[in-house]
Amino acid sequence: MATLVRSRSTFEADRVEWRPVSMPDGQSRLWMPVNPEVSQRSVADGPATFETTELKWVSANGATVFGCIQNEVPSHISLDREDEILTTISQQATSAAKTRIIAQESIRLAKRWNGREVQVESDEGSYGVLRYYIINHRIYQLQAIVPKSRQKSRLIHRFLNSFGYASENSESTPPI
Repeated sequence: MATLVRSRSTFEADRVEWRPVSMPDGQSRLWMPVNPEVSQRSVADGPATFETTELKWVSANGATVFGCIQNEVPSHISLDREDEILTTISQQATSAAKTRIIAQESIRLAKRWNGREVQVESDEGSYGVLRYYIINHRIYQLQAIVPKSRQKSRLIHRFLNSFGYASENSESTPPI
């Protein structure tokens, strides 16, 4: 069980250095603690294989996580029903993490790409804000998970709002 951190001076995420980080796709970037773990894997789902890349920073006590997961969706899979897909992903993620949804809303990135923001909490004392975006056959999942005592931390929205995506036709590059 994670130890809840009560004093601002002992909240590890406030004490580490944060910098802009690019995802391996070279098109998306965000602001997060330095030296995040990077992992890549392939997940087979029937005839389709999904390539997944994850950048994740976890506090020493495991109570705080800032991460971005990028899923490459095979081109033969239709993403036409984005809202339904985003709803399903949100429900599956909260079920797998044994959390409950306390709020959610549709969002957009750069007035171009659809997304969903989901706020979750667990009985173990965690609070999280998850954002999902569907961009050019990729699904991005941003996650900021903190002890409930830190749910008002400015770092949550600074991290989530730092996500940007650049393509030939459009660019979303919020200030970091």
